[in-house]
Amino acid sequence: MAIQEDQVLFANGPQRVTAGDLLRTLRALGVQPGDLLFLHTDLLRFGRPAPELMRERGALFNVLIAVLREAIGPEGTLMMLTLSTRTLDSGRFDVDHTPGEAGALTEHFRQLPGVRRIPHPTHSAAVEGPLAGRFMDPPVHPFGTASLFDLLKREGGKLLFLGADFHWCTFNHHIETMLPVRYRREERVPMLLVHQGVERRTEALRFRKPARYWTSFARFREALLARGILREQALGRGKVAVSDALAQFVLGTELLGRDQRFFMNVQPWGRFLLFKVKERAGRLLRRLGLRR
Repeated sequence: MAIQEDQVLFANGPQRVTAGDLLRTLRALGVQPGDLLFLHTDLLRFGRPAPELMRERGALFNVLIAVLREAIGPEGTLMMLTLSTRTLDSGRFDVDHTPGEAGALTEHFRQLPGVRRIPHPTHSAAVEGPLAGRFMDPPVHPFGTASLFDLLKREGGKLLFLGADFHWCTFNHHIETMLPVRYRREERVPMLLVHQGVERRTEALRFRKPARYWTSFARFREALLARGILREQALGRGKVAVSDALAQFVLGTELLGRDQRFFMNVQPWGRFLLFKVKERAGRLLRRLGLRR
């Protein structure tokens, strides 16, 4: 699909964001033909989609994907995470039919002709391009050696945040895993993986950490920006950001090695206990019909 640079993507009053605006922003942030691009999105940050793109289901997504394809060219590889963590409860993952949990754009991309899905039961990804085949035999651990995040780093991949906050950067869990950190526990869960009608028994991992430890990548984001590894640019009401996966891994390993809580917001016991009391009180009131 060829892009029309004057095609309006988002319209907020007199403010317009066009396909050309997005393409120029990607170029300014260092996205080039041949890149391996891993995408995080939160399109609502950009405001209201253009009315003409709302008349047909998937029209906005098709234009956005066309811009991304234009930015990396036919020699580039595009990847979007298609989380499916609910499989940890069901114990079954169908590569072709289990819906993703990472947003409508990713789910739309997953179902396009020529797009393949990495067959990992909890951290699958939709991918197209020359490098897609290298990701099709993932290990059990979603963040460990030979995982899609490890390969993304080794292949010189870039992380693209299209409106999405850096808080949702899943790649950072690869840094935690490879260090490794001490605050996270792993539990193995039996899993039935179905691909093209063929069933295979495997496992998946459930991750747990102390309830007082809340993930926070705010300090890491500031460090990446200060070193020019993460680059941001405003676009309409939202932001676009790009980071080099390998450079992010190196800096994250250094900072997390110095302070195991660098990716955490550890709540003081008093505040944490007050939070838990309020949480349980809210549940009780909902059960009694006294709160919605």
